[in-house]
Amino acid sequence: MKNNLIKMAIFIKTERRVFFALVFLFLVFLINQGLYTKNKITSQDCMDGKCSALVPEKPQLSRENSFYYIDDLFKNRPSGYYRLTFQEKSNETEKIILKLNTYSEKESFVGELTVNPSGNFQNQEIFFFLPEGFDSLLFAKENSDSDGNIFIKEAGISKLNIESEKELVLLKKTVIGDTKTDLIRESQLSADYIYPWLKESKTILGQIFRSSDEYISAVSFNIDINKNLNPGSRQYVLSLRKVKYDRENASFDGQIIADLAFSAASIEKYRQNDGTFLFPIYGMLEKNAHYLLSLDNSKVSVDKQNYLEFKGSKNNDSYGGGSAIIKKEKNIYIIDGDLYFKIYGAEFHQENGVKILNGAKIEDSGKGMGKYSYAAKGKFIDLLDLEISSPGMGFSEDSKVITAEANDSASFNYTVNTIYPIGKMNFSATQLKAGWKKVSVKYSFNQENWFDMPFSEGIESRIDSIDNMDNSENSDNDSSVDNATDISAETTAQEMIQVFDFDIIPTMKEIKTVYFKITYNPNDESKAHSFALKNLQITADLKMK
Repeated sequence: MKNNLIKMAIFIKTERRVFFALVFLFLVFLINQGLYTKNKITSQDCMDGKCSALVPEKPQLSRENSFYYIDDLFKNRPSGYYRLTFQEKSNETEKIILKLNTYSEKESFVGELTVNPSGNFQNQEIFFFLPEGFDSLLFAKENSDSDGNIFIKEAGISKLNIESEKELVLLKKTVIGDTKTDLIRESQLSADYIYPWLKESKTILGQIFRSSDEYISAVSFNIDINKNLNPGSRQYVLSLRKVKYDRENASFDGQIIADLAFSAASIEKYRQNDGTFLFPIYGMLEKNAHYLLSLDNSKVSVDKQNYLEFKGSKNNDSYGGGSAIIKKEKNIYIIDGDLYFKIYGAEFHQENGVKILNGAKIEDSGKGMGKYSYAAKGKFIDLLDLEISSPGMGFSEDSKVITAEANDSASFNYTVNTIYPIGKMNFSATQLKAGWKKVSVKYSFNQENWFDMPFSEGIESRIDSIDNMDNSENSDNDSSVDNATDISAETTAQEMIQVFDFDIIPTMKEIKTVYFKITYNPNDESKAHSFALKNLQITADLKMK
């Protein structure tokens, strides 16, 4: 043995290059066999938030910090009566004291309120008089030693058109659009079987379900991840589409309603504390119709070190409204059992029988005057405010806006209900990017007579590709060669960008609803594929009757 070790040492010393080449080839062999780099992440491993990429919410009020300031909220505001609105949630019953504040630490009492335990944010409203000389707003826990954690967001103020406290009691309560998206509509929660089909390339694996709601806001799946050290940026595509289904056969029925793309590297941002994944995917559904939520791995280089495994049940009776399916090439196969899944619906706030857009506010200013305000949130939930969903429409996580492909029928439409008659309405937005398809905005009071909205042009400076610049918005940073033909040389350019800022004055009395249709300009001959608006806001002066 000793002699063999001496001989090996002499060999390594004299044939160093050969030795290191052999070691390198051996390591490559281990990597290719998955003996060195393969990593499996299961939902069980990620229970209790161990893998969650979500940043935990930090409470504004807690035992450690019993004060919360909103600085400069009243800066340059005249003295007078104001309305304060905000949202709060708490894990304990707590009392909050609100005060006006200055940098010199002068304070003035505004009001107090009791908050109750809730997992969802609650809307709050307080009226107060603002004297001169105050800049900031202070929230404070009455009991600074309590264990309550209180979260506060979306605080805003509006000036009231009143001169005395007697007029406060005459004000109508503020209406705030609050869309609930945490409502589970269909589910199958057994996860005792692993579906291995996504090991094979160019495979679609999915779950057929029967819709009991008009909307879908998210889907939750139980997925195990197998990946090597470099899983690549190629993307899986999660899609929603209508299907024909009779328990024995299934066929695709129409185009994709909504989709979401992610890679094995980026999937973790959808991880929940229970180890499952919650994917935001929004669309309008037909009640009692069958739909398919499926994952397509056609663009991913799958192998035995890099693939996803869905969990579920092998029992055919685990979910009576549908079935798991796979699609290979043009063939669709219904397979025994159902994936683990939860389908989330949506419930809109309604006032006087009409839908209120998410986050929209209808406020009584006093003396028969009011305000309506709505702004896109820059989140997936913005898709739910649309009245229709065109093929190729989706939400860009990069730009935080709704984008749509420019085809014959593409448009995204809003129905704005204000409850009270409109005196004047303003629509403002900006074209997302110069070089994209020009946008056409139309409005109507009856959905029969449509009017074109004028726009001005501003200058946008950018460093970008001139041709097909919008492709990156739909790819979730996919750097694959699939898009190589769409990339041209980078250049610095200044181009004109559309700016919409238009007042709409109804020609008829008692108009409470305005319809907007946002589409692309068919006369635009550019090579761009998509169109979109950013900074969308709609406001109106109301006649409060």
